[in-house]
Amino acid sequence: MKSRVMKTTRIIEQYLDGTLTDQERLAVDIRASQDHEFSKLIILHKEVNESIRDEELSLLQDQIRKVSEEYFISLDTASKQALIRVKHRPFIYHPWLRLAAFFVLVAVAGIILKMVIFTDLSAAKLYQKYYTTYDADVILRSPDYTGQSPLDRAILNYNSGNYTAALRMFNEIREERPADCLVLFYSGLTLMGIGDHESAVSSFKAIPPDSGCPFNEQRDWYLALSLLKLNNGTAAAEIFNQIRAGGGFYARRSEQILKHFNP
Repeated sequence: MKSRVMKTTRIIEQYLDGTLTDQERLAVDIRASQDHEFSKLIILHKEVNESIRDEELSLLQDQIRKVSEEYFISLDTASKQALIRVKHRPFIYHPWLRLAAFFVLVAVAGIILKMVIFTDLSAAKLYQKYYTTYDADVILRSPDYTGQSPLDRAILNYNSGNYTAALRMFNEIREERPADCLVLFYSGLTLMGIGDHESAVSSFKAIPPDSGCPFNEQRDWYLALSLLKLNNGTAAAEIFNQIRAGGGFYARRSEQILKHFNP
């Protein structure tokens, strides 16, 4: 239940920040049109995000005011008296003041936008925001599927969230098929599920580069997320850049992460 709630939350956040694909956005729109509670949840998330930005702007204004007060306190007596005289001097309008005020406003707006919208996020927050469990193929998620192979059963356990059982099965299969890219890929996903990201990285990296694995982009995405979780930002950013350049399914999400991340 908790995992489902977290997944729904991430989908809504990605929907609001524009990182879903067109097909995923359409699916969310259809669900929102049919599910009143889900639609209300999207509105609530949007209102919370906007209130957070308003709060950050208010905090910025408070900081500017405090800096101004501290600066005034630090002045010597003569400088304070000079500022007071300027403050009470009758205002004389000059055309150039409007231009100067315009540039000041532009500069302040730029600072606000950078702080409120383009603020760098920590690796932990980015991981929490973008990590979702990988869903196995639709046929494997079907309740009527009765696959009998050990790999089928292992993937079914993974997809059901039975990570301990799934990992035991994957380890048994790896003893016989140590270079099987599918086994290594799902082993890495399962290790992420139990929080062992170091072992997950090793499993993803063990996939032979010339294996022709159909999950290469997915492997790179989850490998980069695992590195992000381990605070290895430089290596993660390098992979996210490769994914973005590839223009595949995870390209937009990788670009979004790179906008908010400064390793």
